[in-house]
Amino acid sequence: MAERLAPLRTEWPSPLRSVTSVLRTRRRPHALLEQVIAHAMRRQGQWRLDFLGVGPGMWSLHPRIRGPRFKRALPELLHLVEAEEVHPRQRGEYDLTEVMLRMAESGGRVPARRAG
Repeated sequence: MAERLAPLRTEWPSPLRSVTSVLRTRRRPHALLEQVIAHAMRRQGQWRLDFLGVGPGMWSLHPRIRGPRFKRALPELLHLVEAEEVHPRQRGEYDLTEVMLRMAESGGRVPARRAG
């Protein structure tokens, strides 16, 4: 991969993400490495193939906050995803949802709805 794609270029994310990142972190934003590699592949006439296998697909969960709560739930989150026991409201969502985190915290049980 390095022989075909290097050197990779530093890229900016979309204008909206750039502004949001600057306002939130006060640092220059950069595109995600996955996006940089995908753009480099397209420039070289290469294509990305995501093989989903025989099951319902791959999972990529991104926690927005990686605090103690997430770290405590991580082993159970991994177990649930590998066992394909994913809350219906998590399916199709890129970012880890609150309901999936609560499900992991409760040992894999679907949490009761919170009032309010």
